[in-house]
Amino acid sequence: MRGLMTDVAFVALGFAVSTASVWTLLPVALYSSGPQPADFDHAAHGAGGAELECDHCHSFAKDGRFEGIPEVGTCLECHDPANPVAPAGVAWRSYSRQPDNAWFPHASHVLLARLECKECHGDHAATSTLPPVETNRITGYSRAIWGTDPSGISTARPDSMKMSDCEECHENTGATDTCQDCHR
Repeated sequence: MRGLMTDVAFVALGFAVSTASVWTLLPVALYSSGPQPADFDHAAHGAGGAELECDHCHSFAKDGRFEGIPEVGTCLECHDPANPVAPAGVAWRSYSRQPDNAWFPHASHVLLARLECKECHGDHAATSTLPPVETNRITGYSRAIWGTDPSGISTARPDSMKMSDCEECHENTGATDTCQDCHR
C-alpha cells in the first residue's frame, strides 16, 4: 500500500510541476515582446503637462472606428519640425491589433456611453514611458486583447481589453448588444 501511495504522490507532483511549467513557459514561447521604435511621454502631453485630452491625438474615423496612432502632422501642430521631440515617420507597433472578424466602435463607447479612455485602457495620461509590445507569434494579434494572465482571471482593472471585460461591462450596464454587433 505504501508503494501505491508513493506512486500516486509522485504522479500528482509530476502533474503539478508539468502544469506549472506549461502555464509559465507557454506565454513566453507564444508571445514576442519588444519596445516601440521610439518612446513617448504621455504624462508630458496629458494632465501633467500640455493638458491634451486623449482625443486630441487619438481620433475617430467617420465610421466610428479608432484611427490609431496620430499622423506626424498632429505632432507638428505643437512641435517645431526641427525639434527632435517630433520624430517623422515612426513605425509604431500596434498594441491593439484585433482579429479580422472584430469591429470595435470606439465612438459609440466614448461619445454615446461616455466612457473615459482610461476605463478600458488604463491611465496612460500618467505614464512617462511606453510598455513593450507583446504579439502572438502565431496570429500576430496583440496580447492586450487576451490579457496578461493566461487563466483569464484579472486581479486588476484594466489589465487588457479582453472580450470578458466587454461582456462584464455590457452585463453590468444593461447594454443589449449582441456578439454580432462587434463580430462580423
